[in-house]
Amino acid sequence: MAALSAFWGSNTNSLVDESYAVGQKTTFNFSYDLLNRGSPDALTFDLVVEDRGPIGTELPPLFGGLASGSIVPPAVTWGDFDLGITQAYIRQSLFNNHFQYTVGKVFAPNYLNAYPFFDDNRQFLNQTFSTGPTIASPLRGFGAVAAWYPTDTGLYLQSGIYTANSSDTGSTIKDFFTNDEHFYHFDIGWSGLAQTGTPINARGPMDANNVHVTLWHKDKQDSGSPEAEGAAFNVNYMVDDNVMVFLRGGLSDGWFVDRNLSAGFGWRPDNGTNDLFGLGAGWAHPSSDALDSQYTAEAFYRYQLTPNLALTPDLQMIVNPSLAPDVDVLWVASVRARVTF
Repeated sequence: MAALSAFWGSNTNSLVDESYAVGQKTTFNFSYDLLNRGSPDALTFDLVVEDRGPIGTELPPLFGGLASGSIVPPAVTWGDFDLGITQAYIRQSLFNNHFQYTVGKVFAPNYLNAYPFFDDNRQFLNQTFSTGPTIASPLRGFGAVAAWYPTDTGLYLQSGIYTANSSDTGSTIKDFFTNDEHFYHFDIGWSGLAQTGTPINARGPMDANNVHVTLWHKDKQDSGSPEAEGAAFNVNYMVDDNVMVFLRGGLSDGWFVDRNLSAGFGWRPDNGTNDLFGLGAGWAHPSSDALDSQYTAEAFYRYQLTPNLALTPDLQMIVNPSLAPDVDVLWVASVRARVTF
């Protein structure tokens, strides 16, 4: 599968005189069963090739948003790198889906405190809602994740280890084995998708009913990034056939945001469409006493115009942006388009 995504956004404040941000993502996904093709315990190889960057503006949406004064990125994954391999890993489910694992170059946030509104291509944009601002998570690099479902009640245990030094399109396998700079996490929770055979990389984003707690630790890095650790939690639940609510938060020590809390919901207008309305509110507290807490509200509506084309207007209100103390309210308006084929 391939996807082309485009982003246009503007904000009411820019510290570098860049009020507009335009960007693109180009993604190619490949999957092939290496062993046991067609069976529940197939050994599958996944490959993702991507290109991201600005279109006609100096900064991509990620950096344009940070330059507005928000301590949390308003467009967290809309960065800038040339075409290359961003993920390449094997995955497998074993013992009647009681155990799953993946090893290779992975995108750590797919496994770490993930939930169904994680996808900022078509859902929430702000990191307050898409991932977790208190977690010092690596991005793309070599790692391994395993999940165990010990009972038939939905209980699961999951743990992962990754190199703390990310590389969007480069190789970090040597770094993983030779540098003592890693990121670790351990999760315990209840999943509505336990033992269903849902691939481990998709379990979080697809799990409509999930409760979990995540504990994590990041080693000190030679780059100057200090040791950090923390805890996070997530609750998302379907309260109606077309309404999902969520409550998420976290604490950290050694990271630039040391406390956060967010809540919201997603509503699908009817069963015959993939349209989605989302509304969320969140709070982020910087670890520096010199900075004020930041409050964020975000609303989006995804229009699924055709089975392969979605258009998502989005509006964010950021109150007391922590990195712009003279600004009371920062507004960020954007539109995303996504085509799949």
